Amino acid sequence: MSGCDVSGWRQVQRGARENGMRYDSSYADLGVRDAEIAAHAAFRKRLYDHDVVPEAQAAAAALS
Repeated sequence: MSGCDVSGWRQVQRGARENGMRYDSSYADLGVRDAEIAAHAAFRKRLYDHDVVPEAQAAAAALS
């Protein structure tokens, strides 16, 4: 898997489960919950901002 290896997909799955638990559970300290939600949002931004085009172009060039 180019760009995101298997451990990357596991990280995405784990993050999704943890995020669901944040919304479904009661936190004694909402500041902790809010900080975790913000950190997860930052992780998603980094994940989805990954530009696959340069890597794909290099792979295509290697085939020619």
